[in-house]
Amino acid sequence: MKKNLLIMIIGLLSAQITCALNTSSYLETCKKCYTHTHILTCKCQNDHKKWHWSSLARPERCQKVVNENGRLTCEKGPISTHQLAPKQ
Repeated sequence: MKKNLLIMIIGLLSAQITCALNTSSYLETCKKCYTHTHILTCKCQNDHKKWHWSSLARPERCQKVVNENGRLTCEKGPISTHQLAPKQ
């Protein structure tokens, strides 16, 4: 039972990360992106067309990730924890 619940939670979190990252505008102005231990890291372009490395912890908690002048940020704030809980 606990193993099935853990698998379901991991699947839900993975889907949430994919959803948040796929609907985000940073993909247009950032490159070489990768995630490691819940940290998104990208090389992002600033307003002066220069590239800088930027990281954002827990991007799965953002409703939308954006490049704000070369810096990865949550545009619409974190998702509340009740939105991440599996429905029973």
